[in-house]
Amino acid sequence: MLNTNILSPYVRAAILSTLRPGLRIKERALFDYELIWLKEGSFELSIYGKEYEIKQNDIILIPPGVNHIINVPEDAPAPLHAHIHFDCVYTEYSPLAYVSYQNLCDFTEDELQMIQPDFFEGEISYPYFEITNKKKLTASINEVIKLCHTKPALYQLACKELMTGLIRSVILDNIPEIRTLHDIDMDFIGSIKSFIDANYLNSKISLDMIADQFHYSKFYIAKKFHAAYGVSLIKYCNSLRLEYAKQKLEEGLPPSLVGELLFFPDVYSFSRFFRIQSGISPSAYIDSLQIKIKPRNSEKR
Repeated sequence: MLNTNILSPYVRAAILSTLRPGLRIKERALFDYELIWLKEGSFELSIYGKEYEIKQNDIILIPPGVNHIINVPEDAPAPLHAHIHFDCVYTEYSPLAYVSYQNLCDFTEDELQMIQPDFFEGEISYPYFEITNKKKLTASINEVIKLCHTKPALYQLACKELMTGLIRSVILDNIPEIRTLHDIDMDFIGSIKSFIDANYLNSKISLDMIADQFHYSKFYIAKKFHAAYGVSLIKYCNSLRLEYAKQKLEEGLPPSLVGELLFFPDVYSFSRFFRIQSGISPSAYIDSLQIKIKPRNSEKR
């Protein structure tokens, strides 16, 4: 499984350029990845002992440390290609590496150390890979090239952001089990949210209770719930209870009865909860809205 925690893209070069007919880039290996979008024309790529004809609008990825040959036929139109040289993981060698034209067997020991580890090793195919949204991917490529050409303030940071999004798309498109695991998590957390939505009146709802109910670690549930909804599970539950309490107070029910409806042991516990969650007491909330409280003998649950 990929370790996405170490992901920190570094763009070495991003260029829109033309390859001249008859050009042959002899067998070479790169220190980094080269992402190529062929906008016009065609060329031949030899890699992993196979021959590929790269055609107009193809997008390919060449990994680091793998010998390959690029050949442009003499009679072919000049290929126009957008290409980005990048590292998936920033290392001490990232600022030192360059676009290589050497055969891997000619690398020195120091140069071999500069080759990026293959972040996607065993997870995606090369040179072609799955692309769900080509329009989005090509837009990111164009934007990275534009940033590297114009070099606005903090453009490197903007490139890192774009490349992180691009790499995320590649991962989701090419490693289906990651998306499947995400969907399973969302179904699981969604069922917990539905349980809370149906039972939030119960003052005994807690992480421990839900962990027992669903047979999962409370720490796992807390982490996944916050990641999915941007709020802690208990805070979400308390927000539902507070909104219910406000609604009943606005209907004219006295705090003592509202506390009973929320299964608090006494009105003091309810008042303390209301003050902590809203910043004011139930009586102050009633006064602020000029609510007329119904007598208890006329209350109906």
